[in-house]
Amino acid sequence: MVQVQHEPDVNYWALQFSQLEKACLDLARSKPTVVDSTQRAEMERLYASWEEALALPEETYEETSRRANVLAGLRKRTIEILVKTQYQP
Repeated sequence: MVQVQHEPDVNYWALQFSQLEKACLDLARSKPTVVDSTQRAEMERLYASWEEALALPEETYEETSRRANVLAGLRKRTIEILVKTQYQP
């Protein structure tokens, strides 16, 4: 269940990729009072992107580099939304 509090005491940057992915799913499935429909839709897209990114291969340097870049971008955007919604894991 999604918890929203007004004290941003969470270090979102310390969350693991799997925790950020779960947060996307939690917010995508949340009630309209927690996040609006636009944010829910974006969280659904981010969740799908997390699933794809976490499954990317890491067999070569190029693949590892690409995966790291994709994950960094997803982490940044996910955290922006978590801060905005004051999500508490």
